[in-house]
Amino acid sequence: MKPSFWQSEWARGLVILALLGGVWLFVSLRTAALNRRKRELEKAVEERSAELLQKNKELEEISLTDPLTGTRNRRYFYETISTDIAQAVRSHLKNVDPKTSGPRQELIFVLVDIDRFKRVNDEMGHAAGDRLLQEVAKRIGSVMRRSDDLVRWGGEEFLLVCRTTDRENATLLCKRVLEVVRELPFDVGNGVQVHKTCSIGWAPFPWMHDDVGMLSIENVLELADKALYLAKREGRNRSFGLLPAATAMTSEKSVSIENLRDCPPELVQIV
Repeated sequence: MKPSFWQSEWARGLVILALLGGVWLFVSLRTAALNRRKRELEKAVEERSAELLQKNKELEEISLTDPLTGTRNRRYFYETISTDIAQAVRSHLKNVDPKTSGPRQELIFVLVDIDRFKRVNDEMGHAAGDRLLQEVAKRIGSVMRRSDDLVRWGGEEFLLVCRTTDRENATLLCKRVLEVVRELPFDVGNGVQVHKTCSIGWAPFPWMHDDVGMLSIENVLELADKALYLAKREGRNRSFGLLPAATAMTSEKSVSIENLRDCPPELVQIV
């Protein structure tokens, strides 16, 4: 008597092959599902990491920005200025002889102070004062170059960091700032408009071409502040810059911040 077909060797082989095929199909589908899930998780992790990176960048940007005016703040200045200083110093050291070398890079620090700002706060309120600060920042920004930075230095004072303006053209930049601030009245809210002027003091870094390490960045900022004080003292609505006098290197007085504070003519040229 012949065995049934399912009892034959080839039938058993087919069953074994079917079982193996089923196992292989199950493993393949399972592996594909796991790989798909792995890719989904990796994509989710990448998206989350990118999102966190963007959030961190936004938080960092917020920490470097003045919340009222949208300008940079002091923290931004001190975190970034070292790079500018190093570039300026290298430029001067590389181009020692101006007759045979290329242009030397320098930084111009321009302090801008709104004249009689306290009167706005006292007479019209702090909201009007805040609006005035915002509008002044916009006007200064309209005449500065993209390579420059505008920093809310404190209160009603702004610092303009100029990277492509040299000391020969700094007075022209200051003139534009003075004009853009005083030419039109400012809308400070509630239909109130006020005319305002500003006073400006500036100084370059390096202060002396012949000795780039003579004064530090803090010393140059102090000179810019001294020039601002002179502009205020002389009647406001004007700018002054402090440069080394032609006799500075040969003067009996040493070129130090202590000797420069009183602006002796043998050391300091007021422009």
